[in-house]
Amino acid sequence: MAKHGGSRKSKIVWHYFYSNHVHEIIQSGALLPPALQPQYHGADDQVKGSKGCDSDRKLLLFSEREDWEPTSWRASADGAGNTLDMHKVADYARLGVAMYRIGVQTKHLKPYLRLVREVRMPDQMKKALIETAEQRGSNPYLRRV
Repeated sequence: MAKHGGSRKSKIVWHYFYSNHVHEIIQSGALLPPALQPQYHGADDQVKGSKGCDSDRKLLLFSEREDWEPTSWRASADGAGNTLDMHKVADYARLGVAMYRIGVQTKHLKPYLRLVREVRMPDQMKKALIETAEQRGSNPYLRRV
């Protein structure tokens, strides 16, 4: 993606997020990785302190896709305690969760593979995230964080 003269050509990539994060983004005036978002400070979850979890929380992911990033999915529980994987925009709409995106120029971002090294993500976790991205139809080598 280099232009003549060695500078990188910039384009817009997208960060997808859910309606429950709109207030945090407006309040902070910035997109922050999960580790820097207020709801994670003092969180008492089963994986807190895990090397892999800590490294993942330091990343903020972006996508070149303008319609929806297939790896930007979560799971929810129904009233009976069953886990519902939410793979499509329609799955969120059914639960009343709105989705949003913010565009950022790539010249302000670092390549994904460089950042997973910088946050010292364990190789096994990095491999699993790349495999999941590929299975969902995403190209993790083009994503920037």
